[in-house]
Amino acid sequence: MPTFTIKDEPIENLRPLKVRVIGAGFSEEIGGTWYENRYPGCACDIPSHSYQYSFDPNPDWSSLYAPAAEICAYLQRISKKYGVTRYIKLTHNVKSCKWDEVLKKWKLQIENSSTGETFEEDADVLISARGSLNEISWPNIPGLNDFQGEVMHSANWNQNYDFKNKRVGVVGGGSSSIQIVPILQKLEGIQAMLSMGFDPNEPKFSLEQRKAFANNPEALHSFRKCIEVASNTIHGASLRGSELQKRAVLALYDRMKDRFSTESGDLGITCSIIRGWLSSSNTWTWLS
Repeated sequence: MPTFTIKDEPIENLRPLKVRVIGAGFSEEIGGTWYENRYPGCACDIPSHSYQYSFDPNPDWSSLYAPAAEICAYLQRISKKYGVTRYIKLTHNVKSCKWDEVLKKWKLQIENSSTGETFEEDADVLISARGSLNEISWPNIPGLNDFQGEVMHSANWNQNYDFKNKRVGVVGGGSSSIQIVPILQKLEGIQAMLSMGFDPNEPKFSLEQRKAFANNPEALHSFRKCIEVASNTIHGASLRGSELQKRAVLALYDRMKDRFSTESGDLGITCSIIRGWLSSSNTWTWLS
């Protein structure tokens, strides 16, 4: 008697779905924030080997925190390798999206930014993946518009401006600032605000190391997993009262105490910053 098997297929025929994704086509090229941001020092602020597709890892990152140009090139290479580019309309802008209740479809008005041509497309499923990092946000500073010098935003950097022998003020101390300022400080005659930057001992990967990763996928996978485990387990420090948080707080106290104890003796600001510490005659006292 022949073996009976159940066919694995739906009761009804699956209808084709047209899916439109808003996000990758507004710029002239693929890459998103890594294509648009051109400021000096622009780089990934998490380890490069975690900031990639697990199905196609890159063995050739030049440093632990890869520069923007490398990440952009990686994304463009992946999109071409897997044929994504044939589905993407670059330099196109979605002007409106309306749901047609009768046809049960989305109606999209799309503009070709290069030609000004407007046309209509439809979709069964509409996904917004446009992100927000390309929306420039200027601080509300009185007199900013009256400033007669050069004003630029990290998301719209003037690559032709000569910063040599200039006084530069950087507003903000976030991830963009800690990459921009250390690069500007290296230029001749420049005066720039001090800011935290990447660790000068940031590991660089030699050509031999990169070749070893390329020739040994298991070693590359193990290295990536090691980084991801270290990164993911740190989140326990955000849980109030956890052992990891207690150790993190004590480590921070020790570091700040060491740094401020070398100052001139005025530790009033330290008492405000670090809860639980008081100083008297440059002597540290812990209040339990």
